[in-house]
Amino acid sequence: MNLSNALVAAVLLTSLSTAHADPAQDLAVLGDQIQQAWYQDRDTKAWLLADGAGDGVAPAPCTKTVAKLRDVPAATPIEIREDSRDLLRGRQSLRSVVRACESIERQAKIKRFERAAQLAADGIGGISTYEQCLALYDGLIAAGIQATEQVPHTKLSTRAGMIEWRGTIEALRTTHCDGPLAKAKGERDTKQAPYAKHLRAAKFELARTGRMFTMPGGQSTNDPQRLAAASIWFDVLAELTGNESCPHGVKRKTLRRYQFSPDHNLIQQTQREFCGEVPESALR
Repeated sequence: MNLSNALVAAVLLTSLSTAHADPAQDLAVLGDQIQQAWYQDRDTKAWLLADGAGDGVAPAPCTKTVAKLRDVPAATPIEIREDSRDLLRGRQSLRSVVRACESIERQAKIKRFERAAQLAADGIGGISTYEQCLALYDGLIAAGIQATEQVPHTKLSTRAGMIEWRGTIEALRTTHCDGPLAKAKGERDTKQAPYAKHLRAAKFELARTGRMFTMPGGQSTNDPQRLAAASIWFDVLAELTGNESCPHGVKRKTLRRYQFSPDHNLIQQTQREFCGEVPESALR
């Protein structure tokens, strides 16, 4: 690179750096982020956090912008063009806007818990959803958010119909996560009891959901006693993703073979592919 080109490149680099560090631009961006972070529920008029305002895990967009303004005086004014939850339209100090951003971070964590609780209220995901709900609630408490924190009032559409979504985070946890989790675990334990009685180790983990397995010779069963007695199980799977069919549209079958020790531990697992039906000779 000659001297002339080097000077041009240096000027461009300096210009880009200056533009990036322009406090006025960052102040305007921060104002937009604060007012766009909230919207009002159509029915209840409660302020709800927009999806893009923060996910409760990574720093919110406004937090990243605040970091760029760390050397700007706290009294610096920012123009807020529309009302939001924490700030009215008009000129607000950077100090006030930073506090509003902190509220967004806080609400993003609460919203993350709410989403898990809403899935639980809709009966989606079962035990894992209920457990995630409890874990996220515990995270809120650890972060200093009180159990009496009220969530924004809205209406939630579930498979059982519309419900009022309101109250404290503790009440939501108790109603939609604690109770259903205890019920689901009770139902699971009742269903798994026959398997727990006869099966252990790997056999129990494979069979506890009640799935059918094929025994040597070709008969399928989910009977715990028969599964306990057999040292070989087969699992016939059809059309695994990415491996749906053989040439000429013939359906592909996948045969998994499990071999167990007398104490029900898995010794070996193998897999074979077949075009069409699995032959009886393979089930031995």
